Amino acid sequence: MLKDFLSGGFPVCALSITKSCSAQVDPNGTTIDYSMKGIVTNTGIGTMYGVQVFDTIAPAVTSGPGINVSNNTIVNGVNSPNYGTSTLGAGETGTWSDSDQSASLNQSDSAIAKGATDPSGSPQNTTSTTPATASCGTTPVGTLTVASGSDVHVQVSYNGNICNTGNSQVTGLALTDYEHTSTSPTSPTPAPLLSTLAPCTSDGKGGCTNASACTTYSSTYVATTDTPILDGFGNPGTGPGRFNFDDLIVITGAHATVGSLNTVTSGDSRCNSTATAPVYGCATITCPICQGSGECTP
Repeated sequence: MLKDFLSGGFPVCALSITKSCSAQVDPNGTTIDYSMKGIVTNTGIGTMYGVQVFDTIAPAVTSGPGINVSNNTIVNGVNSPNYGTSTLGAGETGTWSDSDQSASLNQSDSAIAKGATDPSGSPQNTTSTTPATASCGTTPVGTLTVASGSDVHVQVSYNGNICNTGNSQVTGLALTDYEHTSTSPTSPTPAPLLSTLAPCTSDGKGGCTNASACTTYSSTYVATTDTPILDGFGNPGTGPGRFNFDDLIVITGAHATVGSLNTVTSGDSRCNSTATAPVYGCATITCPICQGSGECTP
């Protein structure tokens, strides 16, 4: 029997460790939250004391002095004399966890377990034979939605709002206005009140509870193109509110803080993204130009 111990047939002191990780975009939309966890098992026939997990987060950033198993849940059952401590008897297991926050969309990690054969917990003379490794990541996507509004006069004034309905913060918001069918931008350029939008916290009714997720935009110019509204016989109508103007509002500038930003494509070529000119959202504003007296309605 002695030769079995000497040859390693019975591992007196041995530890094994497992690891998994998950990733999700932080609610602030600027970083990725990584969560790591695993199980340490005493695979030997002797008791291990002061068991710790040392988790290394790439690139070469350690979690510090190690995660003590006593700070996590020992899953060997409430009837174990070692329950709730960093001591693992033969065959007993303990769980561990770690976390990290990074702007990187992918992360790889390696963890080892250490323990001592001395009840004092020192020195940690036993290390898990094989490090536990795990990799995970996520792909955040920013999505902008454009809603249009209008405040109409002979001098055309319009306004609307843009909301960030994705899960990444969006910065550098810039808009372009095309009057009617023109392919040349209208001056002045519509200006968004905010150029940075946080991810939307839904109110369950299609809106956002956080004001930082949306911004208004507006512009004023003198319209150069009128479109008569037709009457029931196919002829141009007359009287108040019988001429329309329309504008195409295009989001031509934006950047997702983490991940990528969705682009759009529509039947209107001015709303079609290209490799050199991406488009992140479009909305058409159509309103009447009032003439004469009386109520002006679309």
